[in-house]
Amino acid sequence: MKLNEIGDFLKSLRKSKGYTQANLAEMLNVSNKSVSKWETGSGLPEMQTLLELAKIYEVTVDEILRGTRNQQKSDVNLKERKEYLIKNRVQSFYTMTLVYSLVTMIGFVLLLIIGSFYENTIILAAFLALFYLTAIVIQIISIKNILFQIKDNSMIENNEFLIYKIWNACFWFFSLVICLICLTFTYQINPDGHVDFNAYLNRLVFVISALFVFIIEAYIIFRLVMNHFKYYKKLSLFKYLVFGILLVSSVSPFIYQSINPLSDPRTVYMSFEKSIQPDGYERLRIIGIVRNDHENEIYESDQYTLVLETGDLEYIDSNGNTEVMSSETYELMNNIYYIKDIEFNDNIAKTAWRTSNDLIELDYYLELFAYSLMLSVVLLSSGFGIYSVIKKNKMSNHK
Repeated sequence: MKLNEIGDFLKSLRKSKGYTQANLAEMLNVSNKSVSKWETGSGLPEMQTLLELAKIYEVTVDEILRGTRNQQKSDVNLKERKEYLIKNRVQSFYTMTLVYSLVTMIGFVLLLIIGSFYENTIILAAFLALFYLTAIVIQIISIKNILFQIKDNSMIENNEFLIYKIWNACFWFFSLVICLICLTFTYQINPDGHVDFNAYLNRLVFVISALFVFIIEAYIIFRLVMNHFKYYKKLSLFKYLVFGILLVSSVSPFIYQSINPLSDPRTVYMSFEKSIQPDGYERLRIIGIVRNDHENEIYESDQYTLVLETGDLEYIDSNGNTEVMSSETYELMNNIYYIKDIEFNDNIAKTAWRTSNDLIELDYYLELFAYSLMLSVVLLSSGFGIYSVIKKNKMSNHK
């Protein structure tokens, strides 16, 4: 061993602790000259004194006698400290992501509450949209910083696992914010420009269904992309089937509605016989003629004339008489949401229309969704049963 190296090491340790030779001598109950002798390489402390020095300097006796720190131990300590700091920052990231999510949801709930008292909530919706945008920007900056810190510390074990957990949290956060943005702006889309809570709830069915489909598709894509992470558990075939069932069940009510619109409970059938209800027959007949002409881009006819000054409709009825339909009646009948063409002949005029132009009603949607879900489950169970039987028979044949 080289005494001068040991002396320099003891001197550096003392200075790192901020002690003077006198302070150290007092702590060890030795003279100042003894401390100076050790640090100049003129001698070594006794074994009992070495043990006390090791305790004061937080090193081992072996490190003192070698005149240097154990580099491997130092690296391990540094690695542990870095891992601790990184994991703390990741935990803080999770906490802030949860806080952002809760705050955005609270903001949307406030929109619903305030909207029930005030007719116009455009300013609040605009403020919430700005708030959502701010949350997204802050989250993107946080993601960039935390990923940089993790990738910059290559010695940290399981850094891929931390990256995967961050992206997983980010997916659900951004999905939530996108959903709330869509629901916020949907809240402002009303026929008269004001908040109609019932109309909003019916419209909400379509929006939530669309978002549900979007999130399921996005999540499946996200899982496929993240499969390269060894810590990311791949989805089983059964889970993909469950996602598929939910996806089909959420879309099928709208498909059924478009194929069979007359099944909608909001459908109202309108039928007037000329001999029994001549006024209703003549009005529906002329509206049918006007609508057919407009669909064929014909805006002038010898059977009717729209008076621009008053908005009234002057027309010739089936008997050749001139009649006048008031502007209010004409506007009402012309703007009805017809789901079936107006059919008329010399004796009867009939059609079918819907009481609202919303795509589908909440109760009707839930009913169709339940039927679709049950049918999908039955089909899936039957498929699994058939597959199990076929597989069992094949195994029996091989034996």
